[in-house]
Amino acid sequence: MKKNMSKAMDRLEIDTGIRSLIRQLWKHGYRTIYGCEGHYGRRGYVMFSEGDGWFERSSRLYGLEKLRNNSCCENPLNINCCTDCGAGIKGNQMYVGPLNKHVFRAIKLTP
Repeated sequence: MKKNMSKAMDRLEIDTGIRSLIRQLWKHGYRTIYGCEGHYGRRGYVMFSEGDGWFERSSRLYGLEKLRNNSCCENPLNINCCTDCGAGIKGNQMYVGPLNKHVFRAIKLTP
């Protein structure tokens, strides 16, 4: 990873286990909002907006699936995601799951 990008990720406190995915998302024009590699048995997740469609096609390789919006997502107090179900709202998408951290070695990441 380039030194400047690594410094930016340090400054943003991006988990080391998800940095390769975040780098790929940035490379494909995604604006990332939240992300976590998953700690203490919890699932990993990433929230983003925009992008070129690459991640929507590749998400299952990473062990992540999109959270679908429910009626609870209509609460006007929600800012980036639904506070009840966690789905992304207002143009944001939330993907969650047991992040497959080994996918980076197994596949070619960019076309």
